[in-house]
Amino acid sequence: YELTKFSSLTALKKELKNRIWGKALLPRMIDSDQGKMFLEPWDPMYNQTVDMNTSGLTERILPPGEPFSRLWFHEGLWKPVGIER
Repeated sequence: YELTKFSSLTALKKELKNRIWGKALLPRMIDSDQGKMFLEPWDPMYNQTVDMNTSGLTERILPPGEPFSRLWFHEGLWKPVGIER
């Protein structure tokens, strides 16, 4: 939908060349007793002092295709986990 305002690929390239992008938002790494975790910029706790409940992370691993904002390094793999409720 957002690309429909461009009449051609040339117009899109021109916009990309002239756009001011601003500072990149990078994931934030958190160390916990359960291992490392990345918080993505859209995570509700991204800009907060983190006092995260890391118990029960294995129960919060998300299935493929689910939206996520946290990645947990567990058993050698980065796994998406849900936010504790």
